[in-house]
Amino acid sequence: EFLEFVNVRFDPTAPIDPVNSPDYNGNEFNAAPEFSFNGGLDYRGPGGFFAGVDFSYQADSFGSPFNVPENFTGERLLFNARIGYEIDDGISISAVGRILFDQDYFIRASRGPDGGFGQLGDPLTWAVRLDARF
Repeated sequence: EFLEFVNVRFDPTAPIDPVNSPDYNGNEFNAAPEFSFNGGLDYRGPGGFFAGVDFSYQADSFGSPFNVPENFTGERLLFNARIGYEIDDGISISAVGRILFDQDYFIRASRGPDGGFGQLGDPLTWAVRLDARF
């Protein structure tokens, strides 16, 4: 949380609210969830086949130091997966899926004296990938 954060845009002639406040002391840092974690599993089978899945979790957080409900991004749990085949030593082809459950989530949200905005996270994406290591 902020220990000392003076609001340089404070307007003493306007009503005090979470945005028009003399300071933001005690508010949570923006885009700083209390905790997050990620993990994954990979499998390499005989004959060149491989597969993997990974996930990431992020607890809810505020999108700005104002800490108003409109700035709340909410928690999210995202999954990605891939399956493929190693054609030759160092050359592989795979199918990749990102954000598998096609959920809507905010990665940033903010409301301030000049208006507001929100930024959604990536949508469900499918791809074919060719890798070459040398």
